Amino acid sequence: MRNFITTGIVAGALTVSAVMPAFADVTAREVWDELKGYYESFGYYVEIGTENISGGVVTISQMTLTMQIPDEDEKVRATVDSLILRETGNGSVAIELPESSALAIQVVDNGDVEVQVNIAMDLENFEGLVSGALGNLRIENEGDSMSFKVSEVKAGDETIPVNISIVSGPFENDYRIEKIDDKRRAISGDYDIESMGVIAHVNEPDGDGFFNLTGTVASMESEFSGEFTTSEDPVEVLDAGLNIGVSMEMGASDFDVSFQVKNDRFAMTASAVDALFGFVLSPDVISYDIVEHGVEINISSSEIPIPAVNLNYDELEIGFAVPLSASEEPSEFNGVAALRGLEISEAIWSMIDPGQIIPRDPATIAIDISGKLMVLMDLMNLENLASLEDMDSPPYLPVAVDINELSAIFGGAELAGSGTMTFDPESSVIIQGVPLPVGEVNLSLKGGFGLMDKFSALGLVPAEASMGIRGMIGAFSKPVGEDHFETKVEMNADGSILANGQRIQ
Repeated sequence: MRNFITTGIVAGALTVSAVMPAFADVTAREVWDELKGYYESFGYYVEIGTENISGGVVTISQMTLTMQIPDEDEKVRATVDSLILRETGNGSVAIELPESSALAIQVVDNGDVEVQVNIAMDLENFEGLVSGALGNLRIENEGDSMSFKVSEVKAGDETIPVNISIVSGPFENDYRIEKIDDKRRAISGDYDIESMGVIAHVNEPDGDGFFNLTGTVASMESEFSGEFTTSEDPVEVLDAGLNIGVSMEMGASDFDVSFQVKNDRFAMTASAVDALFGFVLSPDVISYDIVEHGVEINISSSEIPIPAVNLNYDELEIGFAVPLSASEEPSEFNGVAALRGLEISEAIWSMIDPGQIIPRDPATIAIDISGKLMVLMDLMNLENLASLEDMDSPPYLPVAVDINELSAIFGGAELAGSGTMTFDPESSVIIQGVPLPVGEVNLSLKGGFGLMDKFSALGLVPAEASMGIRGMIGAFSKPVGEDHFETKVEMNADGSILANGQRIQ
C-alpha cells in the first residue's frame, strides 16, 4: 500500500521534471506575469497596490488575491505586504521577502468584511530562486525559520482575542509548475521541515470558555504531484482528468489539547513515535493510507465517570487502493485495517474486571485483503456517481479475494485466519449482484474456551450462551492441542459450504 502511494507521487513528479529544461533563462517580469497567470487560472482575482518594474527588478506591494466562494455571495480575500523579484544575472530570478510582514485574510459579503484575520509572518535567512522557462518554472526556497502569528480575529463588530502561532525550524522546498495548455496545469514538489511547533489559545469573549492547544513535531517530509484542469466547474475538472498524489512522513510528535464550554471540560495529551499519511486520486484509482507507531493517549473529561482514560498502541494502519475506471480486464485492489498492541489503563479495566480475571496482555485486531475487481462504470464521472443510489447491483464485480491476514488477540485468546476466494461471473448463484464465492478460509483459535470461561465468570456471557458457543466450535472444528482448534471452511461452486469436510450448508 505505501509503495503504491509513493510510486504514484514519484511518477507524477517525474512527469513534470522530465520536461524541465536543463538550461533556460527567465526574467523578473516574465516570472511575475507567469505567477499572476497561475493564480488567475485558479479563479483568483489579482489586485496590486503598486507595481514597479525597473532594471531587472519587479517590486510589488499590497498584492491581494480574491476568490469567490462557489454558490455563495461571500468572497475570501488575502493581502500580502510586499514581494520583490530580482534577476540574478545567470538566467534565474531571486525571490526576496521581508523578514517581517503582515498578511490579512478577509471574508467579504457584498463589500462588507464579515471576518478578518491579521497574521504576522516572520522569516529568518530566507532565500528563494525561480529558474526554468516560461510555462515551466522551478521554484526553490529555504530558510532557518518561519513563523505565522495571529493575535486577534474580528467577526463583524466583535474582536476575539486569540494567540495562535505556528513556528518551524529550518525548512526547504522545491516546486515545479508546468503550463500544459491554457487550462491544464501540472505541479509537483517536496517540502521538508526539521521541526514545527503549534500554539493556540482562544478565550470566550464574555464567558469562562477557552480552547488551548500546544504541539510539536520533530520533523516533516512531504511530496506531492498533480495534473488538472483549472475550472470552477467540478464536472469539467473531472471530465478532463484529475491526478493528485500527496504523501507526508512525520517524526516524533506531542500534542496537548484542552477546552471548556460552560461547565463541560475536556483535556487530552497525545504523542506518537512517527506517522505516515498518503493519498492518491486519479481517473484510474483512489488510495488512502495512514500509519501511526508508538501512540500514547490520555483523556480526562467532565463527561466520563473516571478521572482519566489512558491507552496506547504499537501501530495503527488504515489503508485501501480501489480502481475507479471501467475496464474489460480485472484491476487490482487492496485494503488493510489494523490496530496492534493496544493497552488500556487499569482504571477502565477495573470497571468491568476488578478481580483481574482477564489477562491484561496487549490486544490486536487486523485484517488485510487484496485481489482483483471488474469495474463496471467510470466512478470519476459525476453522472455515474449520482446514479449509484438507484442501481440494483454494485458498480464492482469481484473476481478474486485473498485474505492475507485475519487476526484477533485479546485476553489470552488468539484467532488467526487466511484464505482465498474466486467469483465466477457465469455462476448460476448470484447474491445481490455478486456471484457465489468459491474457495477456502483457514481459521485457528487458541485459548477461546479459556476466554469464554472468564467472560462467564464476570457475567458478561450467560452460561447457556457459553455452552452453545462451545458446542458450535466443537462441531465445526478439530482440536489440535489444548484449547486449540482449527477449521477449514470450503465454499464450492454448487453452493455447498463445508467445515472440515462436514457440510453446513
